[in-house]
Amino acid sequence: MPIGLGVSLGIGGGKPATSSGAPPASGFTNALSASFDQDKLETTYTFTSTTTFSTSLWLKAPSENGNAHFVTNSSSGGSELRVVLGIKNSNYQIYIGSGQWKTDSVSASALLDGDWHNLILTIDGTNTNGVNLYLDGNTTPVVTATSTQSITSGSAPLFFGTGWASFYDYLGFMDEVAIWETVLSTSDVSNIGGGGAPTDLKSYNPVGWWRFGDGTGDTNSSGASPANGDTVGTIVDQGSGGNNATQTTASLRPTFSTDVP
Repeated sequence: MPIGLGVSLGIGGGKPATSSGAPPASGFTNALSASFDQDKLETTYTFTSTTTFSTSLWLKAPSENGNAHFVTNSSSGGSELRVVLGIKNSNYQIYIGSGQWKTDSVSASALLDGDWHNLILTIDGTNTNGVNLYLDGNTTPVVTATSTQSITSGSAPLFFGTGWASFYDYLGFMDEVAIWETVLSTSDVSNIGGGGAPTDLKSYNPVGWWRFGDGTGDTNSSGASPANGDTVGTIVDQGSGGNNATQTTASLRPTFSTDVP
């Protein structure tokens, strides 16, 4: 549960319109996010054998996050590992596959400034610049790397906000996480992350899409409609997979916040 985030991160700073000042697209609103402080959510999504994968998420992460995992499928590492996106020693960190290919040498200072940002990771399984990480819709990657490490099927589910050790717990806000078992194009990257605020992802056909309070069926821990300050109950998958995100341990549940991108 968040401790002291209202001071350091500005809870209550949500915007009724996009950052450009224009009203949100008809039928699409983004009023809530989730605030993490050593909390985590677990989905029922597990990886199948694939060479391609993409994920998009919005983060408001202060510099206190020297080490954090935003999206990972393993709470213990090792052979369970399929994909990890996070930071280590204030550098972007990406792990792929049970063989644990990784890259963690590029500074994430532009992300860790306490403002909202979009991150998109794409993996195409090639041996030439097949791993790319994009910030805020800029089609020039902040990280580009080579890996032919395949993503094999596994039983470990996808988590948000935690890693396989407590020093990877995330502190900050998270919103609008989506995954694909395909590679997003640079045009998709620009359209999804480059507008300064989340957009409706239905037309992109995500396998998983978790809206952190704005999705149809999302609830607080009492089963009611979520509101600012409520602990998270269920985040309903708005993608095609039906893999909802929950947390059975009350002390590890994030809270809903009106601080949104």
